[in-house]
Amino acid sequence: MKRKKIYVCAPYSGTLEEMLHNRKLTIDRCYALYAQGYHPIAPQLFYPSFLDEDDPEQRQFGLDAGLEWLAMCDEIFVYGSRTTAGMLREIDYALDHGIPSRYVPE
Repeated sequence: MKRKKIYVCAPYSGTLEEMLHNRKLTIDRCYALYAQGYHPIAPQLFYPSFLDEDDPEQRQFGLDAGLEWLAMCDEIFVYGSRTTAGMLREIDYALDHGIPSRYVPE
């Protein structure tokens, strides 16, 4: 069965405590999507594990790589009521490339 690929657009950055909280929320959202029959794509769980978020070049690579993943997705799900600069970039990309968006309240 081919699962629909869903890009998980959610806050990640902030203080260490906020980042850990956001990471946990994203993992939970990915599991929920998986359980609903989707294929979740959440680059914010992958790239920060080996890239330095404080290094502008590495951060930019991670952001650009995320957009490459988004280009392969069937939809983008935007989570939460707070939208970060990185999320806005992903939302704009989806709009510009005709990728359907779904807004998911917290």
